[in-house]
Amino acid sequence: MVVKKKTVKVEAVSLNKEKLDKLLASLTLHESEDGVGLLAQTLQSCLEQTDPVQQIQLIKKAASQLEKLNEGKPGGVLDACLNTLVLMFSSPQAKNPLRRAITSALGSVPGWLREPTVNEFSTCLSDCFSSSSSDQFPHVVDTIAACLDGFPLGERCINNLLPEVLQFFSRVLNEYLNQNSALAGRHIAQAQLMQSCLAAVKTSMLVLQRSQDRLSGAQQSHDKLEDTLGSLLSCYVHILTDEEFIQSVQSTTGMAVVLLA
Repeated sequence: MVVKKKTVKVEAVSLNKEKLDKLLASLTLHESEDGVGLLAQTLQSCLEQTDPVQQIQLIKKAASQLEKLNEGKPGGVLDACLNTLVLMFSSPQAKNPLRRAITSALGSVPGWLREPTVNEFSTCLSDCFSSSSSDQFPHVVDTIAACLDGFPLGERCINNLLPEVLQFFSRVLNEYLNQNSALAGRHIAQAQLMQSCLAAVKTSMLVLQRSQDRLSGAQQSHDKLEDTLGSLLSCYVHILTDEEFIQSVQSTTGMAVVLLA
């Protein structure tokens, strides 16, 4: 029997026109041939490109240019370059090779640029958590998972935003609980919801696993994070006691509850 090899789909980064025009305008403010200027030109070409393979090549070129940047003062076009990479990271799905290339590029920033990159990334993620509609939840969950997949800079951002991240998961799971109640008898829609819910529970559990020290401190000091943990635990308990949720979702939720015990 011939086993067909599963191919990974490569999709180009696609941003809405308003966001794309704004990024392109910010990258064209610097026309010199220094390191920052060349990086901006590469990223501009990448944004204008519709072929994902070409985009990957341009991202790799940008990563090399980032590594070679001489230490300077962040701001202006350099911030625009970082903002472009961060927004591009949050566009494709996690399994897309293009996202892996962007992850590598962000991991290539020299030491003096790490803090500005973390700040830019954290701002972008925070905006995603607060402004996403329910149909965007699976993609944002996917982005959080990608931040924790061998990406130290992304993991640092998640840790910096831990209360917001956990509040986001509470919001997502509450929404899925409400949706599930309204989908009785609609088996295809329910199956899709179960997939999304399983991904959200798995990713929230991963966040909890990576944040054990901080969570222990929060529980001892009774800070705001403890209230967020209580809200998340309430969602987990509702899933465990709702017979409409499939076993894989409930068993994963049970493991998540153990982490909060």
